[in-house]
Amino acid sequence: MKITNILLLGFLFFASISKADIADIKPDALNDIKAFNLYCERTYNPKKNTNTLLLIDATDPLNADQVSYIKDNFISNLKWDNEGDKFTIVILDNKSVMNSSFITICSPLTESQITLSMAKNRELDKIAYFKKAVSEAFNGLVQTKVKASQSPIIESLVEIFRSKRYGFENGNRHLIIASDLYQNSSYISFYKLCNSGQCPSFKDTLKNKSISEFIGNEAKLNFNSKDSVEIFQLKTQDKISFTVKPWWMDFLLSLGLSKERIKISSQL
Repeated sequence: MKITNILLLGFLFFASISKADIADIKPDALNDIKAFNLYCERTYNPKKNTNTLLLIDATDPLNADQVSYIKDNFISNLKWDNEGDKFTIVILDNKSVMNSSFITICSPLTESQITLSMAKNRELDKIAYFKKAVSEAFNGLVQTKVKASQSPIIESLVEIFRSKRYGFENGNRHLIIASDLYQNSSYISFYKLCNSGQCPSFKDTLKNKSISEFIGNEAKLNFNSKDSVEIFQLKTQDKISFTVKPWWMDFLLSLGLSKERIKISSQL
């Protein structure tokens, strides 16, 4: 019997997987996603496990090249250290940031942790099913094709950090952002700030009182010294805005992260 069927026996649905989230996921893969979502309840330990969250900005529907770029950097390069490491994928699209679709699953043992006393084939099956679950969760969530009127990236991050809904309040946290980095909301819009083609520095944007108040009072993310952030910068209209990258670097530094714990790479 497949391990997914064993894990799922007696369980029908889980809180962090809504009908909207799973609409575009294949039925057989959905069993794996449900199983490893349940796996978190008995394996995830915030004192030892890594808590990875990937926020995908799909406020402009993703094209094939953008999807491939995220896949190459995250899905195909998926690594974990311990049983119970948590992976959450959140989609920022046309829905409210308080209702973003997301899926959370937890990892099995790594292949190197399988001992002679274990049923090796069963543990290898778990690894294969887990990788498939991550891939299919990603494939289903990125299918959104509705263009949003705004791109509230910062507001979405604030919600992720303060809401228990996403389970990102503890553990060794690793935040990954896949976005063109063009924040666009009523609080701060790079389409207005960078209309000359050159984005201002983070310091210069704070000269605007409303932006300064937003950053100082609302855009607070409770990073700690062990947290890390990785950004996959996506192209906008087949171009990369390199002048927006320093703004994000300085914004993250202002929140207490050290430069060594921030990595930004761009789609070429």
